[in-house]
Order: sequence, then C-alpha cells, then structure tokens
Amino acid sequence: MSLVAETLECPNCGAGIDRQMRVCSYCQSPVFVRRRADVNGMKQGNLNKYVQFYKNYMQQFKGETAEIHTALGICLLEKGAYAEAIKHFEKAAEMMPDTGECFYYLALAKLQCKRPYLHTLPAIKQIVQYLDTALEYEEAGKYYYLLSLIQKDFYEKKRLRNNRNSEELMSLADSCEVDDLDRAECEKYCNL
Repeated sequence: MSLVAETLECPNCGAGIDRQMRVCSYCQSPVFVRRRADVNGMKQGNLNKYVQFYKNYMQQFKGETAEIHTALGICLLEKGAYAEAIKHFEKAAEMMPDTGECFYYLALAKLQCKRPYLHTLPAIKQIVQYLDTALEYEEAGKYYYLLSLIQKDFYEKKRLRNNRNSEELMSLADSCEVDDLDRAECEKYCNL
C-alpha cells in the first residue's frame, strides 16, 4: 500500500495520523476508542465524526477487525443507537470471542439505559448470559457490579429465585477493585 493510503485524519481534530497510531499526536484524543470512558460526555457532533471515521476506515482498508467493531459499537452506544451498537459488538465477539469486553458492552447495549426491572425475563436472562460469558474470560469488577445491579433491581425486586445474591456479587465487584468510572457506567445503563 502507498504511504498516502496509510495516512488518515484524526476523527477529533483532523490532523494527519498514521494508520498504526492509537492516539493523535496533535490533540491527544484516542484514534481507536477502547472504553466508553474515552467518549464519555463527548458531543454528538464529535461522536458522529468518530462513527464516520470507523465506517470509512473499514471501507478504505477493507479491514474489519474486532477493535474497529468495538470502537464503533462504543461510539454508537454513547449516541444511544443501541440496535446498531449491538450488531457491531456481536461482530466483534464473533471475531474475538475470548475477550470479555465485547460481551460486557453487549450487555450494556441490551439494557438500553432502562432499569433492569422494566425488562422482560428473557431479555434479562440474555444480558446475564453475556456477563457470565465475559466472566468466563476474565474477572472484572464492572462485570460483577453490573450483575449485582441486575440481581437487585430485577430478580430481588420481583422476588424471582435464582442462585445469586446482590450482596455477594457486590462483594466480588469490590474484591476485583471496581472503580468509580465503571460503577457510574453500569448505573447509567441501568438507569439507576
């Protein structure tokens, strides 16, 4: 490939960046979003730039990678485009099924910023399955924290039996050192 094809514009500031760069050297913005915190509070106009950047990237380089689908999914999740975000997280999970993050983000997208209590039992079971799959690959405090919120707001409020306890899940989240950003993220997508 020629040098021109390897050069892109930063989705945030438009500065020239190399295809391999992870952070823009001019504005220090992430080129490839890895966590929702990277786009937290970003204005819709900037989110739209990132979405278009990732779509163009896939077309220009004929490159669909789990990283691109995850980054695009995160931006769409932040925009509230849940159905489209789910498609990209599912694609990322297919391409890289041994990573918990994709399944965690699938769970967040399926929650759609609605309280767990407002979902149907089949929907909650699917969300819990995504989180269980994420935990099979890696233990993370945010996975346990989200499970705890779901357990408390859905199963315990509706007095449905299952083999979990919200306090035990919260204890596991704390033992995995869940941070305040992750707590806020989980609470946002559970509308709590």
